[in-house]
Amino acid sequence: MISRRIVLSLLGLSCLASAPAQAAPQDGLARLREALGQVPAMLLDNPAPIQGAFLQLSALSLVAGAPGPTPGSTSGPTSGPTSGPWAAATLRRANVAAEITPIAVLGTVGAARWETPAGVAPQQVEAMFGIGRSLALWRLADEAAAGAVMAHLRGRGFRAEGEVLVDPGPIGVMDRMGDPWRSLPAPSAVAQQGASLVQGQDAEMLARLRGLPAATTRPALAVALQGIETRIGDGGLLQAVLLSPVLANPPGDPAAMLQGGMEAARKALSDPPAPFLAWQAGLMADLAGPGRAGLVVALGYGDCDKAKLAAAELGARWRRIAGPEGATPQTALVAGQGEAKGACAAILSVEGAPDGVRNPLFETVWNAVLRRQATPFGG
Repeated sequence: MISRRIVLSLLGLSCLASAPAQAAPQDGLARLREALGQVPAMLLDNPAPIQGAFLQLSALSLVAGAPGPTPGSTSGPTSGPTSGPWAAATLRRANVAAEITPIAVLGTVGAARWETPAGVAPQQVEAMFGIGRSLALWRLADEAAAGAVMAHLRGRGFRAEGEVLVDPGPIGVMDRMGDPWRSLPAPSAVAQQGASLVQGQDAEMLARLRGLPAATTRPALAVALQGIETRIGDGGLLQAVLLSPVLANPPGDPAAMLQGGMEAARKALSDPPAPFLAWQAGLMADLAGPGRAGLVVALGYGDCDKAKLAAAELGARWRRIAGPEGATPQTALVAGQGEAKGACAAILSVEGAPDGVRNPLFETVWNAVLRRQATPFGG
């Protein structure tokens, strides 16, 4: 599995980057933008095939027919409406769950066992972002809800080191496997930032790189987000992954491209006869709506000529993989605006219908990524 090969050599990937004081605009990508504004830009230099994963649990709850968190609630971390127990089938849509450690624990032990140590029900978490097994961002409904979970952790014995709460010490293996706050390889440290809780491997790591530029300061990522935004329409984002350019390599083990580091891998993929033009920031997203299960791939480039070629190649590869009976793709070139000016994104979007709670389009490409099979952006 790709998740087991994630490279953790960049210590900064366990740390929180500087984030704006104000929440992101309330658009369909608000929570994803917010999460990417809280992790360091060096995340995009990580040669791990999957650089990060995002799951919007509030959207997942709606797809499964259960309301999500209630902003403004102050009566505790599990306050707000729910429609009964979290159904195990809900996570069938969450293909990226294994990439976000607390969600992987939820899938293993179930909601009832997860909620007790978590201090919050799954329905009351708006979104999560994970970087392998080194970091997880929990986005709660509001600052009060996040503060209530911090109080819950203090009640469990997490000790304070400044503004950070630290895992009180060893517990049994089985207990650790069922505890989303203590499931990282090293003892967890947790810090609150507004309505978000940042879970890392220790307090020093959480503090060390605070103040570094955020991932959203990279123009290639900013334009990739703008590209996805053009395809949301009346729907919303349910899950997304950050795609490393090593995935442009032909099927097989991408580790073969990593021995010279990210810059060497990027150069090798950019020079002829490259299998695909390596991008600087890549996103694959699952878009949900009434009767909708869409797929969007957005690859950001500093060179708009390369982005134009990549958009055409995305469409051609989709048609070749999907065959004549497959869904019709749409491709586009999106020129960056504002902070992304000068960058461009190659966009592939495909629309389909859900299969129960599942998104067959996203699931098919995701499974191909995990198995190192041909995808629209590599192989």
